[in-house]
Amino acid sequence: MALGQAAGMAASLSIEDGLAVRKIDVEKLQRELLKGKAVLIYYNDVSPTHPLFQVVQYFGLRGFLPDWNARLDEVVNTDDAAKWLAAAGGHLPLQYQQGITTRGEMLRALYMASVEE
Repeated sequence: MALGQAAGMAASLSIEDGLAVRKIDVEKLQRELLKGKAVLIYYNDVSPTHPLFQVVQYFGLRGFLPDWNARLDEVVNTDDAAKWLAAAGGHLPLQYQQGITTRGEMLRALYMASVEE
């Protein structure tokens, strides 16, 4: 089903944007698929009904979460925090507190900053 959903959405965007399917904006396609709760990358601990589903999918596709579990309730370690912040452009609209800020909190803040740009 996911492949069919992606193909249909790609065709729709191609028509909508007047572009060949090969030329459509991949990030735009991903955003549209995520709005429809499509699973683009699998995590054991984040289902499509989870409030941070889109956030996890977005950053998972960009290599932020290489494991099978996103572990959103765990405190983000300093190495991951530094990597994520650098990869997201260095701006975090949240006061990061070492040993306190969770992975979910940090990813949510980075996501909100990225979709506002």
